[in-house]
Amino acid sequence: VTVTHIAMRAVALALSETDLRNLNGIEWEGTFYPRATVDVSTVVRRRGQGAGTSVAKVTCANQRPTEGIAKEVGRILHQQSKNPAAARTRKFLLRACPYALRGVVTKVLGALGQLGLNIPTLGVEATPFGTATVLTLPHNRNWSNVDMLLAPAWGTGNMPAPIVVTLGGICVKPRIVTAVKLTTASVLNVHVNVSLKAADVAKARLFAERVQELMTDPSILDKDFHTGENDD
Repeated sequence: VTVTHIAMRAVALALSETDLRNLNGIEWEGTFYPRATVDVSTVVRRRGQGAGTSVAKVTCANQRPTEGIAKEVGRILHQQSKNPAAARTRKFLLRACPYALRGVVTKVLGALGQLGLNIPTLGVEATPFGTATVLTLPHNRNWSNVDMLLAPAWGTGNMPAPIVVTLGGICVKPRIVTAVKLTTASVLNVHVNVSLKAADVAKARLFAERVQELMTDPSILDKDFHTGENDD
């Protein structure tokens, strides 16, 4: 279990709570559509042969413990590495198209996925990024002295999901203990980007605060599983 899996669990749990359920959905052509299931994805960078990126979407993430999310991400990535048929199919289609049409074909294939269609023969997966996605930076420890955060440009219409949470580096910051005592603490840099089609500023702030609360004390993330209760 890594901080990425903890963040995925925190996001899923927050989206499943009564006050924030209306943030759970997908965006298509400027319109927000609510979704019944809380599906959270993460984007992982592949190294070595076949370098690139892979998307692992965990369905019903709010109904899985943090360890279960970690196992599901690992299973999906292993399956993709063994059978990258969808990625190869899409690449073949794009290469077969005239260069001038590749942008249009890419947009159409993406649109089919956002509409909830699953067409393996075309390399199309239904809502591949789910209702929220978690990105982790940096990918390389040698870059950890430069903290980068990703802020998607929502105006382009090519957003992966209405909610994007980016995990940056860990830095040491001063913390006030008492009026005369100062100490230091390790702080994780987290950036939350919420489409205003999904929520207004007040609701987006409430969501960010809830994710912050859950990630500050990860022991409460899986308390319902420990007590035998079920997430909803």
